[in-house]
Amino acid sequence: MIAIASLAAGCSFSSNAAKTDSNTQHDGNGSGSGMIDAAVDAPPDGPNTNLGPAPFTVNVGTLPTAAVALPGSLNTDTSNLCSTSATWVSSTQPSACFIVGTSITSAGGTTTVTGTKPLVLVGTSSITLTKTLDASSHRNAAGGPGANDASCSFTATPGPGDGAGGGGGAGGTFMTQGGAGGGGDNNNNTAGGGASPPALIAAPLTLRGGCPGQKGGTANSGNPGNGGGAVYLLAGQSITITGITINVSGAAGSHGMHFSGGSGAGSGGMLMLYAPTIAATGVTLISNGGGGASGGDGADGKDGSDPSMASTAAQGGMGPGGNGGAGGILTTAGTSGTPGVSNEAGGGGGGGVGYIRSNVVLSGGVASPLVDIVP
Repeated sequence: MIAIASLAAGCSFSSNAAKTDSNTQHDGNGSGSGMIDAAVDAPPDGPNTNLGPAPFTVNVGTLPTAAVALPGSLNTDTSNLCSTSATWVSSTQPSACFIVGTSITSAGGTTTVTGTKPLVLVGTSSITLTKTLDASSHRNAAGGPGANDASCSFTATPGPGDGAGGGGGAGGTFMTQGGAGGGGDNNNNTAGGGASPPALIAAPLTLRGGCPGQKGGTANSGNPGNGGGAVYLLAGQSITITGITINVSGAAGSHGMHFSGGSGAGSGGMLMLYAPTIAATGVTLISNGGGGASGGDGADGKDGSDPSMASTAAQGGMGPGGNGGAGGILTTAGTSGTPGVSNEAGGGGGGGVGYIRSNVVLSGGVASPLVDIVP
């Protein structure tokens, strides 16, 4: 069973490596006066270039000598900040953009992250973020970093409705299921809606983005929402995040033209934090699903909404055909689109919830879904 903890639960955390000394005249605090044997006098091992827990351990390669300030926009495929020496220790992890510094800090304002690769921020000493980190996907725009994981799939395809009254597309599934698409109606001939697979039953062991929504059942349906991005914050000593939002949510489905089935929304992505000490003050962590688009009739459908708040579900488009489903929040699934009637198309499903993980119980903010605490 996955241990879940809310950011509202208060906790202080510190880490001190245990001192060991085989000489009985030493007290472990440097106050002993006995002779130190030759084994202790041996040269120390070289610097440790591995950080983080398995299977998310990162080898930084060449140790950094400078701090890194995050820019206003960052593409994980093209940024010159991506390290050429850092790698995963495990071969099961995906290709990623590793940004490595002695410390990682915010620069001027919000950092917006796109690209096909997940983003891994590594501060060999610390990470201190005071500006929002937006690695979410947005409707009709580029996806967040590493969005649309290769494992994503659907279990049913929406019917086309012979060009009118098509079925709605399903929402993407991750830690909760995406909503099904609503059925369409074409002269009382039903066009079925799309469907997504069940949610994962175990925490992911790879850094991955969320799943996209499904396109509505007619050729003139709008774009489905991309899944949310994937971000890993990893520090050798401490992570401090203050008064900011870190968003890895999925995008809303976009409306299509008249009689088109509404397209489904993307699921939330993945956010992971790991450091001996993590301080979170006034923060919002979001990995929610987007809202599905509504179906059309003689008029176009309506767009769904992108997630913007931890505690409020992104709404689906409303009318003139079947309504779009709302996105998932906390532990809830995306809701299904409603069916269309009398030559109306069905609404698209809302996206499911993503995943947030920390090794330390956090305090001083809100999160959706709740944070999975894995020491």
